[in-house]
Amino acid sequence: MTTRQLSKKKSAIHLVNFIKGLGKINSAMDIGCGTGFVAIELLKNFPNLKLHLCDISQKMLTMAKHKLQDHKVIYTHCDAEIQEFTTTCDLAISNLCVQWFNDFEKFTKKILKTSKYFAFSTLVDGSFLEFSKIFESQGKASPFPKYRTEKELVHFCQSMGKMINMETKIFNLAFPSAKDAAMHFKKIGANFGKSSFDNALVLLSHRVPINLEYKIFFGLMERKIN
Repeated sequence: MTTRQLSKKKSAIHLVNFIKGLGKINSAMDIGCGTGFVAIELLKNFPNLKLHLCDISQKMLTMAKHKLQDHKVIYTHCDAEIQEFTTTCDLAISNLCVQWFNDFEKFTKKILKTSKYFAFSTLVDGSFLEFSKIFESQGKASPFPKYRTEKELVHFCQSMGKMINMETKIFNLAFPSAKDAAMHFKKIGANFGKSSFDNALVLLSHRVPINLEYKIFFGLMERKIN
């Protein structure tokens, strides 16, 4: 299992543990499903669950189909942030995806119109500090976007719906060099800014082991009843 898979799988397992106390869940939509980690964990706990998986990558969906070929699943190749979902479900769930959205607030309003519950995990402020310091030490900006703080996410969730559960956890991944860490980020679609050549020089000059600290916020929301 790759380091990318390890971090996402740990996060997926923890996220699914959040919904175990909800009682009966008959249907769920996995947003940004990747290769199907969340779906597999959901089916372990809800074997008769009706699943709808969507992802912006057709390659990821194909891999998920292979893993879930013994189950009846609906697959949608789309950008979930702009896709209009009309089918209702008990639960919408998203693992390490929403931090890439341009307007998370707008998306959450949309998804809570068709789902009773929304469970998600997202990177928060404080992630990957050791990696960012490599750039900052040479007078360059961090290649990462500014993630929301835990306080901002709590306030946002409470304004959107009823907050059932929330927690922030840290997962660590070790790499032999900054270049290896950068390759990890490339695989998950991270963007290293406009000057890739300058960034490459910074990474190549840093050959000592590095730790990536994933600081992840887990939230479980319930739609407000007006």
